[in-house]
Amino acid sequence: MLKKIALALIPLLGFAVMATAQNKQISGKVTDANVDPIPGASVLIKGTTTGTATNLDGTYSITASAADILEFSFFGMKNQFVEIGERKVINVTLQDD
Repeated sequence: MLKKIALALIPLLGFAVMATAQNKQISGKVTDANVDPIPGASVLIKGTTTGTATNLDGTYSITASAADILEFSFFGMKNQFVEIGERKVINVTLQDD
Protein backbone atom coordinates (compact mmCIF):
# COMPACT_ATOMS: atom_id res chain seq x y z
CA MET A 1 0.00 0.00 0.00
CA LEU A 2 2.79 2.42 0.93
CA LYS A 3 4.56 1.60 -2.32
CA LYS A 4 1.44 2.48 -4.35
CA ILE A 5 1.11 5.83 -2.58
CA ALA A 6 4.77 6.61 -3.17
CA LEU A 7 4.47 5.75 -6.87
CA ALA A 8 1.38 7.94 -7.16
CA LEU A 9 3.20 10.91 -5.60
CA ILE A 10 6.20 10.81 -7.94
CA PRO A 11 4.37 12.38 -10.93
CA LEU A 12 2.89 15.06 -8.67
CA LEU A 13 6.35 16.02 -7.47
CA GLY A 14 7.48 16.27 -11.08
CA PHE A 15 4.66 18.70 -11.87
CA ALA A 16 5.53 20.79 -8.81
CA VAL A 17 9.16 21.04 -9.91
CA MET A 18 8.16 22.06 -13.44
CA ALA A 19 5.77 24.73 -12.15
CA THR A 20 8.49 26.19 -9.93
CA ALA A 21 11.04 26.10 -12.74
CA GLN A 22 8.83 28.34 -14.89
CA ASN A 23 9.17 31.24 -12.45
CA LYS A 24 12.01 33.69 -12.97
CA GLN A 25 13.32 36.85 -11.39
CA ILE A 26 12.19 40.01 -13.20
CA SER A 27 13.81 43.36 -12.44
CA GLY A 28 13.81 46.84 -13.86
CA LYS A 29 13.29 50.53 -13.24
CA VAL A 30 10.16 52.68 -13.19
CA THR A 31 10.57 56.29 -14.28
CA ASP A 32 8.40 59.28 -15.18
CA ALA A 33 8.32 61.21 -18.46
CA ASN A 34 11.40 63.18 -17.35
CA VAL A 35 13.28 59.89 -16.78
CA ASP A 36 13.28 60.54 -13.03
CA PRO A 37 12.91 57.41 -10.87
CA ILE A 38 9.55 56.83 -9.16
CA PRO A 39 10.10 55.50 -5.63
CA GLY A 40 7.11 53.65 -4.15
CA ALA A 41 5.50 52.69 -7.46
CA SER A 42 3.49 49.45 -7.27
CA VAL A 43 4.45 46.44 -9.37
CA LEU A 44 1.80 43.70 -9.25
CA ILE A 45 1.29 40.44 -11.07
CA LYS A 46 -2.07 41.10 -12.73
CA GLY A 47 -4.96 39.16 -11.21
CA THR A 48 -3.05 38.35 -8.00
CA THR A 49 -2.08 40.01 -4.76
CA THR A 50 1.60 39.28 -5.42
CA GLY A 51 3.61 42.42 -5.84
CA THR A 52 6.33 44.76 -4.71
CA ALA A 53 7.18 48.45 -4.66
CA THR A 54 10.06 50.30 -6.24
CA ASN A 55 12.89 51.49 -4.00
CA LEU A 56 14.33 55.03 -3.79
CA ASP A 57 16.10 54.52 -7.14
CA GLY A 58 12.86 53.41 -8.82
CA THR A 59 14.13 49.84 -9.19
CA TYR A 60 12.21 46.67 -8.38
CA SER A 61 12.57 42.89 -8.43
CA ILE A 62 9.76 40.32 -8.52
CA THR A 63 9.43 36.60 -9.19
CA ALA A 64 6.91 35.74 -11.93
CA SER A 65 6.36 33.42 -14.88
CA ALA A 66 6.68 34.19 -18.58
CA ALA A 67 2.89 34.01 -18.93
CA ASP A 68 2.27 36.69 -16.28
CA ILE A 69 1.44 40.34 -16.91
CA LEU A 70 2.91 43.03 -14.68
CA GLU A 71 0.82 46.05 -13.68
CA PHE A 72 2.77 49.21 -12.86
CA SER A 73 0.98 52.00 -11.02
CA PHE A 74 1.55 55.17 -9.04
CA PHE A 75 -0.83 57.81 -7.72
CA GLY A 76 -1.55 60.48 -10.36
CA MET A 77 -0.11 58.39 -13.20
CA LYS A 78 -1.66 56.04 -15.77
CA ASN A 79 -1.36 52.33 -15.02
CA GLN A 80 0.73 50.37 -17.47
CA PHE A 81 0.46 46.64 -18.22
CA VAL A 82 3.42 44.69 -19.61
CA GLU A 83 3.56 41.05 -20.70
CA ILE A 84 6.69 39.37 -19.37
CA GLY A 85 7.36 36.79 -22.07
CA GLU A 86 11.04 35.87 -22.22
CA ARG A 87 12.32 39.13 -20.75
CA LYS A 88 14.13 39.32 -17.42
CA VAL A 89 14.52 43.11 -17.38
CA ILE A 90 11.48 45.35 -17.85
CA ASN A 91 11.91 49.12 -17.60
CA VAL A 92 8.76 51.25 -17.66
CA THR A 93 8.02 54.95 -18.09
CA LEU A 94 4.71 55.98 -16.49
CA GLN A 95 2.76 58.90 -17.97
CA ASP A 96 0.87 61.57 -16.01
CA ASP A 97 -2.86 60.93 -15.71
